[in-house]
Amino acid sequence: MKKEFIERINKIEELSKNPNKWEIEIEKEKLRVDKDLIRLICTEVEGTAYNGVLDVITSKISNNNDIIVLTSIGIFIFHLNKNMGANH
Repeated sequence: MKKEFIERINKIEELSKNPNKWEIEIEKEKLRVDKDLIRLICTEVEGTAYNGVLDVITSKISNNNDIIVLTSIGIFIFHLNKNMGANH
């Protein structure tokens, strides 16, 4: 467990240095997320072999231009940033 925690910290540091490294695509019925990025959130997607695509149950744009997406594994909130596109 300690090893997994250290690996996650290293990935977070890598992401903070280059946040555009991992792209996220939001479609009407699918959310495409890099496998390494999703593993920061959870170690496995229960009952599936994660292939980079999550099923979108519903999504909404909030009043402050956040994109809220409910997927098969949880809720994601993306904040739109003028300089970088969408941030998670």
